[in-house]
Amino acid sequence: MKTKLRQQSKSNGFGQANWQALNTLCWAIGSISGVLTEDEEKRFLVFVIKDLLEMCEKTSGKNNKAVIASNIMYIVGQYPNFLRAHWRFLRTVVNKLFEFMHEKFPGVQDMACDTFLKISKSCSTQFVINHNQDNGPYVIELLNNISSIIKELQPTQVHTFYKAVGYMVSAAPEGAQVELIELFMRLPNIKWNQIMANANQSVDNLNQIEVAKMIINILRTNVNAASSVGPGYMLQIDIIFMEILQVYRHYSKVISDTIDEKGEIVTRYANIRKMRGVKKETLRLLQTFITNAIDLDTIMDKFIDPMLEAVLVDYQTNIPQARDPEVLSLITAIINKLQNKMVDRIGDIFGCIFECTISMIQTNFQDFPDHRVNFFNLLRSINNHCFDALLCIPGENFKLIIDAIVWAFKHTMRNVADTGLYILAELWDNISHSDVADPFYQTYFISLLQDVFFVLTEGSYKSGFAMQSHILLNMFYSVRTGQVTVPLWDVDNENYNSNEIYLLNFLCNLIKDAFPNLTSNQVEQFTQGLFEKCNDLPGFKELLRDFLVEMKEWQGEDKNELYSEENLIQKQQNKEKLSQIPGMIKPSELEAQQNQS
Repeated sequence: MKTKLRQQSKSNGFGQANWQALNTLCWAIGSISGVLTEDEEKRFLVFVIKDLLEMCEKTSGKNNKAVIASNIMYIVGQYPNFLRAHWRFLRTVVNKLFEFMHEKFPGVQDMACDTFLKISKSCSTQFVINHNQDNGPYVIELLNNISSIIKELQPTQVHTFYKAVGYMVSAAPEGAQVELIELFMRLPNIKWNQIMANANQSVDNLNQIEVAKMIINILRTNVNAASSVGPGYMLQIDIIFMEILQVYRHYSKVISDTIDEKGEIVTRYANIRKMRGVKKETLRLLQTFITNAIDLDTIMDKFIDPMLEAVLVDYQTNIPQARDPEVLSLITAIINKLQNKMVDRIGDIFGCIFECTISMIQTNFQDFPDHRVNFFNLLRSINNHCFDALLCIPGENFKLIIDAIVWAFKHTMRNVADTGLYILAELWDNISHSDVADPFYQTYFISLLQDVFFVLTEGSYKSGFAMQSHILLNMFYSVRTGQVTVPLWDVDNENYNSNEIYLLNFLCNLIKDAFPNLTSNQVEQFTQGLFEKCNDLPGFKELLRDFLVEMKEWQGEDKNELYSEENLIQKQQNKEKLSQIPGMIKPSELEAQQNQS
């Protein structure tokens, strides 16, 4: 690699081919991070950066210099261990990135901000501790000069910058975060206070498009800061919380009044769209804050009720086109975070959200796609964390929930269908351990069995085969082991010795009617096998696969989906093996794995 780099630095001129060769070489240099020993890595990286800097000095033309600069930024971002071990070099790199943030050549500022984010995330502790010959933590110096650093950045780049600095703030000791967050959020808070002061003089000032744009920008800055600062962001949200809810309510009222006056066409007007943008960013900020919070008692006592009061009624009373799907995401985040602390509030949430959302999405499979996904994620969250609240719902409304779940796993959107199957599987597990298991089985067992068999044998739902198999196995296992103690048949018109005998007869008739091409012997062997293999998931799945092939429903179709779960496990195992060898996994994939963990 050193030889190749020297050849690049000695070559005359930079054409497109040379750029490609340099980019490829620098990518390779970045990909071997962690392979060398610490001393070898130090010598190698110093050599590479020195050569690239010399190359940059000798090269003419901003375009060519930008290519080299972007490669330098990429390489230093790929060696966090080296940066953490060499503070003076790390400080020099960061200061150089700040210089690049003033460079107007296309792409340089973006690359500088992205590299700064990567370095801040991986080396955050280094910026908040005292180093020899420094007057204090570097983050203090940075925050005192933040206005001059970001003055030439575009809003989206500023948001990236704030996210990067947020990782530094989060690494500081808890006692030091108060001062840091005050400095960190000083600029957006000054702008926010100016807007609030003007609004106090006349609330109509908020209705100007430019003001709404400014608010959106401030809120996005806060969203990025909240995502990286983490629990400490409560110090900032505590300052602006009530005011952002007041702004949310104001825009909600203006939007609703304008719709009442001029009709739903106004949702396309520029000013209304900006107001809705403010509402969406407010919801995103609240969701990010809740997701990262750890002081649950304070969240419950101080923030939840004002949030719900502001968003629920507005969601319920607005026209469908003006309802924000982010409301559903926020409520889901709240329930995921607070879990059974929210049981007492589920009734109010259902009253404001359930029926009006169902009415929006039940007419077809296309309208309001975001509402569909978010609604069923919310339903799954309630089932997982507030199941006791579901048991308190009246019977007719509970049937609507079951109908919604069935409708979900029959949906044409794969993520909605998958969510519906997960909800049913988790609901089944919760019900089986509750006091309402018997009436639930008696009311819903047969209908759910038919619905799951429908999606199993319908080729367009083959992606859900693994979860469909899991659900069916649990259903047959609950009958085989005697967990279902109530008769599943109509006791007034039929009589069977056991639920197992009844189901065998019921399934044979159901399958024969649906697939007349199958022989009686094939059907009987299959139905018997469902009970015999209900304690063996691999065998149960193989039985279902064989049945699907026999009934010719899958003839001529790709059957790989029937093995999707097994293929995914094999793929993950292969990736784990490769990850043990430095350089075998793309840096972008490594970043994704780190973010997930």
